[in-house]
Amino acid sequence: MKKFIRSGASLAALGLCVAQALAADEVVITGTRMAAPLQQVVADVVVLEEARIRASGAQTLEELLRREGGIQISRNGGPGQSASILLRGASAASTVVLVDGVRVGSATLGQTDLASISLQQVQRIEVLRGPGSSLYGADAVGGVVHVFTRRAVQGAAWQFNAQAAAGTQGSHEAGAGLSGTVGPLQLAVHLADEGSKGFNAVKAGDTFGLHNPDRDGFSRRSAQLHAALALNPQHRLSLQAGTSLLNSQFDGAEYLPPDYAPDASGDFRSRTRSSQAALSWDASLATHWQLRTQASRAEDDYRSGATQVATYATQRQLLQSQLVFKPSGTLQALVAAEHLVEQVSSSDYAAPQRRNTALVASLMAQQGAHRWQLDARQDRNNQFGAVHTGKLGWALALSPQWSVRGVLGNAYRAPAFNDLYYPGYGVPTLQPERSISAELGLRYSAGTASASATVYNNRVRQLIGYEADPAKCPSGYPFGCAGNVARAQLQGATLEAGHRHGAWRISAALDLLDAKDTATQQRLSRRAPHQERLSVEWAQGPYSASATWLSLGARLEGGAVQAGYGTLDARLAWRLQPQLVAELRASNLANQAHEPVRDAVGAGRQLWLGLRFEGLNR
Repeated sequence: MKKFIRSGASLAALGLCVAQALAADEVVITGTRMAAPLQQVVADVVVLEEARIRASGAQTLEELLRREGGIQISRNGGPGQSASILLRGASAASTVVLVDGVRVGSATLGQTDLASISLQQVQRIEVLRGPGSSLYGADAVGGVVHVFTRRAVQGAAWQFNAQAAAGTQGSHEAGAGLSGTVGPLQLAVHLADEGSKGFNAVKAGDTFGLHNPDRDGFSRRSAQLHAALALNPQHRLSLQAGTSLLNSQFDGAEYLPPDYAPDASGDFRSRTRSSQAALSWDASLATHWQLRTQASRAEDDYRSGATQVATYATQRQLLQSQLVFKPSGTLQALVAAEHLVEQVSSSDYAAPQRRNTALVASLMAQQGAHRWQLDARQDRNNQFGAVHTGKLGWALALSPQWSVRGVLGNAYRAPAFNDLYYPGYGVPTLQPERSISAELGLRYSAGTASASATVYNNRVRQLIGYEADPAKCPSGYPFGCAGNVARAQLQGATLEAGHRHGAWRISAALDLLDAKDTATQQRLSRRAPHQERLSVEWAQGPYSASATWLSLGARLEGGAVQAGYGTLDARLAWRLQPQLVAELRASNLANQAHEPVRDAVGAGRQLWLGLRFEGLNR
């Protein structure tokens, strides 16, 4: 860790700051499960507000997130292709993704495909970097990504928004929404349509013979609805519902009789229908007591193939209730109970329901310059029994500008249904991964400048993976099986800083990551040892511009080293009218050739021209 600490000190000394300074009164939810001012939260939480999202020029959620410290993205080619998040070096199955408080993703694969979430629908994002199982249960080993979709502002007049853009590679995006208040009712609805003809996403001569010289495009249609009804000043009902339909082409192969040779000529497609809905009741029981009860359902229906189509469907039903006690601005306490039912259906296997009951307690306190946060959770699962997780955080304000914090916590990842039941691979007795993590952070914030450095060490045991030795598998697995195969160490540093001067703002980030199997000392697949970002923004009158350089180090995959690469994204905007903005966006402006994953072709230069209409009041 010495090299990480030295690098952090050097970056802070040079003032190459990146994270945007946040207002002291900004309220967040993800780091605590209850509304709290960001400056009181001890956990490492990143907030992306709507203005920052729209000004980023990013076309997709994954493109936006990969610019943040501690996050690497694994995507199989261009937009619309499967994309997953590696948070602080943890696997794609070790990050919880929430949409408006509802967990989304596939329980068969055990992860969320970010490509199924439209960035047009997103109003705000909160990212908890570090262990989150003490609040959110299974799979939050690396952290939590919480996406909040568009909604009406209480008491606001009706507003209409719309956007449309066309790009190279036959790409398009369009969306429109309406939000406002009628008496005690708040309502927001938004529709979006996106797509591209794409490009050939697998290089010729690939390892597994999947190359097909066709274009691998996609289409995505999505809709979101928010409705909230104030029954009286103490009680409020709200309904959230959303759906997304993603149709992506990809290169694949079928092994058909009589010779079972790989045939890559088919029209391979993956079709994903993701939806979530939640009904919530919020009540002020007394002066200092707040109750929230929610029933939610999430579905992920995935179909993939050409002439032979495999189907995997996930249904999650969750009933949860939490009580918050806030007697003062320096003390908050929470108790919560959850009951989760997960079930899957697949063309490849049948599996029993998974039921999980949980109790959660959390306490936040502040005394003078000191802040504390203590979380504890007990999960009881019908498949793998009881799991206890907890987290302790402490922070100290050294001065009005400087603060230091430390966090110690444990987390776990539950085996996915494929790990347990896939024919010839799954083992029903597989145990969850367990981890224990420690981090130390330093932050500086003064006026228009901010800087932060965080070092962390996360040790994971009972790592779930492929056990190649049949002798170590139960009987009946001649080709190996799923197993708790290894221990891993994920250690690194995230260094961020930023400064604004007049019309200019410069920001930078440096991530250092050492993710390895502790038995073999081999680097874990797809994790780059370093990632760097440099962003420059300018705004003057109706004009604004930005450019972002992102560089990723070499990664190991399938025994081969994938070369590092860098991409440059840029945006020009002109506010034609108070509500009308014209944009020119470019991704990979230098047309850098790269392989995001082994044998996949990265997207080349892409240009977009678009218009965005922001809020017509009526």
